[in-house]
Order: sequence, then C-alpha cells, then structure tokens
Amino acid sequence: MRLNKQIQIINSDYRFFMKEKTIIFIILHTEKQLLCVLIKFLLNFYIYLFIYQINDFGNESIKAIQIKSIYEIIQHCQSQYQSMIQMLISGDLVESLIKRINLCQNLEVLILQLNSSNISKKQAAVLGQGISRCSNLNNLDLNLGVNQIDDCGLEALVSEFYKCRQLKDLNLNVFYNQIGCKGAIILGKKLAQCYNLQTLHIHIGSNQINSDGFIGLAEGLCEIKHLNKLELINPYSQICSKGHQGFEKQIRKCTNLEYLSIQIQENQIGQNDIFAEELRENEEIAVSNKIKMYSLNIEKNNLNSEWMTAFSRFLSGMKNLQVLNLNFKSCNLRSEELITLSKAFIFLNNLKTLNLQIQENTIQHEGISEFMNKLEYCFNLVNLEIQMEQSKLNLESCLQISNSLSKLPVLNTVKINFKYCDIQPDSMVALVSKLKFNDSIQFIYFDLCYNNITKMAFQKSKQLINKICKLVHFSYKVEIW
Repeated sequence: MRLNKQIQIINSDYRFFMKEKTIIFIILHTEKQLLCVLIKFLLNFYIYLFIYQINDFGNESIKAIQIKSIYEIIQHCQSQYQSMIQMLISGDLVESLIKRINLCQNLEVLILQLNSSNISKKQAAVLGQGISRCSNLNNLDLNLGVNQIDDCGLEALVSEFYKCRQLKDLNLNVFYNQIGCKGAIILGKKLAQCYNLQTLHIHIGSNQINSDGFIGLAEGLCEIKHLNKLELINPYSQICSKGHQGFEKQIRKCTNLEYLSIQIQENQIGQNDIFAEELRENEEIAVSNKIKMYSLNIEKNNLNSEWMTAFSRFLSGMKNLQVLNLNFKSCNLRSEELITLSKAFIFLNNLKTLNLQIQENTIQHEGISEFMNKLEYCFNLVNLEIQMEQSKLNLESCLQISNSLSKLPVLNTVKINFKYCDIQPDSMVALVSKLKFNDSIQFIYFDLCYNNITKMAFQKSKQLINKICKLVHFSYKVEIW
C-alpha cells in the first residue's frame, strides 16, 4: 500500500511536467526499504509511462524531453544499490528510449543524462542514429560521461548529427571514456558539418587525447561558420604547449566567435617545450576581432616564459574583449611571466570585467607592481577580482596597487585576496592610501588574513577609508596580531 502511494506521487509529478510540454523522468527521494522494490520496477515503469503519455497526449504536443539518469538521481544511496542501478540503466534501455523519442516528430529540445550508465560503442551508435531522426531538434544536451565509448563509438554517435538541420545549441559530455586522438579529430570533422550550430559546449577531458588530437579537434570546429559561443573542457589529458598554441591558432579562424572558454587544467603545458617556430607562424594569423568574453583555466600546468610570451601576444589581439577570466593557479609563475602577461593589457581598452587567479605561485612584489601599472590602460574596467594569495608584497607594491585602483575612472567593484602575502603594517596602510581619489568605487573587499597586520595599522587604515565617499562599502577579512 505504501509503495502504491509512492508511485502515485511520481505519476502525479510526471503529469504536471507534461502540461508544460516537457517530459521529465524523476524518481523522488524515498525511504531505503522501498528503494530496492522501486529499482526493480523502474525500467518497465519508465517505458510504460513513456508510451502512455505519448499515446495520451499525442506526439505533436511534445516539444521537449528530459531523461534523468537513475544513477545520478539516487547516487546518495549506499553502494550496494549502485551496481543494480547501473545494470538497469544499461542493456536495452537506450534502444527503448530512442524508439519512443522518435515518435515525437516535433521535438525541439532533448536532454539525456546518461552518465555512468555502462553505454558501449554499439549503444552510442544506436543513440546517434535515433537523434539524427529528430529533424526539428534545435537544442541537444547529451551527457555520456564515464561510460565505455571509444573512437569508433564517438564517430558513430555524431556522424549523422548533420541531419538535424535546425540544431543550434549542442552540449556534448564524453568525459572519462576511451577516446583518443582519432576520436577527437573525427569529432571536429563531424561537427563541422552541423552548419547552423551557434552554441557548442564539449567536455572531453580524462581521455587519451594529446596535442595532435587537440589541434585536430580545433581544425574541425573552426569550419563551423555561424559558431558564436564555444566552451571546451579538456582537463587531465596529454596536451603540451604545442597543442594549446595550435588550438588557439585554429580558433582564430572562427570569425563570428564572441564567447570562448577553454579549460585545460592539469595537462603538460610548459613542460620542456620547444615551439619557437610555431610562435612565429602564429603571428601571421589575425585573431578574431569579435571575441567579447574569454575564459582560460590552465591551472596546475608548468608555464614558462615562452608560453607566456605567445599567450600575451594572443591576448593583446582581442581588441573588443569586455570580460576576461584567467586561472593561472599553481602554474609555477614568477614575476617575469606576470610582467610579460601585463603587456597585453595595454591593448585591452574595452575590458570591463577582469577575474585573475594567480595564487599559489612564486610572484614577487616587482611583478605585482608592473601588472597593476599596466592595468591602468584598461580605463573602462568596472569589475576587478584578483586572487594573489602567496605573492610577496612590499610597501612599494602596495602603494602601486592603491595608486592604480585610484586611476581607473569607472571602477565600481574591487575584490582582492592578499592571504599569505607577507604584508607589513605600513604596507596595509599603503593599500588604501590612494583610494580616496576614486569616487566611482562602490564596493571594496580585501582578504588580508595570515599577514603581519597590527591593531594600530588596522585602525589607521580604517581612518583613511572613512575619508572615501560614503557610498563605498569597504569590507576587510583580517587577523590582528
């Protein structure tokens, strides 16, 4: 009796979402003693509801389908249930779902969360063939992370996506499968046939992809003429500096690209690389002048001066850049590399938002001073956030920070992390000494924990802050010694 009540709740929720022309399969949180019974009933229950609702409402009314992974929904349960969950989600489930999805001829949005589902290359092929029959599809979100898809399976999956002529937004997650360089290159070539793609998100990390595969992927993607937004996530792979530089070289050919986000943390960039010839060749390629938002997460690589020189040159070409997010955390950066990076900011006159993470490196005060000096050229900067934890600051560099912030005419919000920066009492006072000259600032937050701040220095800095415009909200996080 209690089980019947739980099933009725699920069916009720299901009908509610159908009124919004969206099918969503959801297993509500239930007590553990009911869980095993529900899981055994789950597969047939899915298919029964799917058939019933299509027959009941008619396939023309169904515009969007979202299928939630069983594994993802009840992953909080004990491990003894997980093997059973994975067994049920595999097998004939993919084939059964695709048959029902293909009955929805007017389907426009399809979201399939099938991560950790033991999907093989054969099932990936079936999935790809089924999706290609959705001729009106314009938004596809396909999560196939942590499965058993290899190069052949990936090719079979995406080879007929071009038949979805209306497809504009694609989110493809094949994280942690068995994909190598061949698969990455094929993926780029096949997606290049999807001429109307505008937004593309690819998560292909934790596979066996090296620099050649990464460049080959970019060679295909740059052929997508209408591509406006690209997010590529490829951490924990085998990409070196040559691969990253080659990727950027190809992406510059995307003349309509406005949003570019790359995540390649924990690769092999900067490790004993010699790529001077590639750098000279890259100089001949003009960067896309439409990019307005650029994000690069290159955390936990070993960046050297050669790489930073090339990257600074690449960055300086983004004349229309408005939003910039750079993550250089734990990249073995020194002052020399940061000074090289700072040269690019002379050309970023349209920059409005900067989020820079340079914590956990070995940057000294001269590097910080030079960077802040060059930042003054970004006279349209509105929002500034810098994580400079473990950098070493002296009185001169703290004065330069305060002076540069005071010279940015439209700066509104400032957040800076100064943890473990060896800041002395007089340096803390110097950080706020020039801020009173900038009446555009509305919010300031300084994290000054784990420095050498005395109570007297803290009180003196507060007195200086009180002289700033009353509209400023100033916030400290500090430990007094």
